[in-house]
Amino acid sequence: MFIKTYNVDDTNVDAFNKDVKKGTAVVAYTADWCGHCQRMKPSWNKFQNDCNSKKCKKPVTVASCDVPSNQGNAFYTNNVRSFPTIAAFKNGKLEKMFSQVDGNRENPKDLERFLKNVMVVSRRKSKKKGNKSKKKGNKSKKKGNKSKKKGNKSKKKKGKKISRKKFKKLAKMLGY
Repeated sequence: MFIKTYNVDDTNVDAFNKDVKKGTAVVAYTADWCGHCQRMKPSWNKFQNDCNSKKCKKPVTVASCDVPSNQGNAFYTNNVRSFPTIAAFKNGKLEKMFSQVDGNRENPKDLERFLKNVMVVSRRKSKKKGNKSKKKGNKSKKKGNKSKKKGNKSKKKKGKKISRKKFKKLAKMLGY
């Protein structure tokens, strides 16, 4: 399955709405009169063209939507407050908004990294849900060990960072 790309207009707005609600989607909400949007457009188009030729295992949508012309018809347009807004969705729910922490929105590589991170994060969330019961079972064993080691007060980190090698492996599994 290839990544679906859209330039949302009256002819494909229904298909766009349906695809955003199933799978992962990254959408650039823009306005033609906005100077920031005009500067971002060439890099977004390059990012979209690069995505168009990539395969993935799960449904992924990359789209650009002109808010003034699609107001009220296209998914999430009523919630856009500034231009450009780049939003990531998972099964129709807002996952993340592109910000300065994610890089430069005028750099196609940063946009691609944002998409990969959204895909990997959503995949990690589904794995964590399945592992909760296993962790609960292990807590009772750990409590017994704590009483034996009173002097050891080391704290475990809550978040788990993945190495670059594992990240590349995950990206390859997802079709990048």
